Amino acid sequence: MDSVLLVVATTIGRLRGAAPREARIVYEAMNSPSVSKPGRKMYRGLRTDDTVSIDDARVLLQQHGIGSVATTYDTGAQALRALSDALVDDSKVAIVPVEGGHAVVAAVDSRSHTVRFDHSYPAAAVSGSLPRELSFDGFVSSWGAARFGLVVAELAGETASPPKPWTTLGPRREAARRRGVVK
Repeated sequence: MDSVLLVVATTIGRLRGAAPREARIVYEAMNSPSVSKPGRKMYRGLRTDDTVSIDDARVLLQQHGIGSVATTYDTGAQALRALSDALVDDSKVAIVPVEGGHAVVAAVDSRSHTVRFDHSYPAAAVSGSLPRELSFDGFVSSWGAARFGLVVAELAGETASPPKPWTTLGPRREAARRRGVVK
């Protein structure tokens, strides 16, 4: 699954208490208009190289009653201060771009000089057990390459309806072929 969609599901789970299934979040992205690519849907599917933009992710979060604020910072010091402030509040989730993807930050440990991520960390970037960790310097270097982008998400109200009930999907193409299509 696209790292941004994984971050969306993780954020919903942390703030709402239960993460949506992969099929649901993929369906919502495939059936919601993109704000970053006008005239297209947010996502073209799991069998493509398509990715979801962080702006589209914020719309998906909004559909689940989660508001978010996206900010970029000029310096690592400003960004780390904002990240630390967000992590102090359990009602907020901090999302950052790292290693060619996005991840939810679980903690910044100033004693051991590490940054920990939950399971949303891009799998191709590291190996090892969860939660994943980066050295402070490695994190700041990777994060700085993305202009110290930070999205802070928190509950905003009631959830909106997804585009259509994802559980009432029509038959897949494979099933339609088995039954035969009448022309």
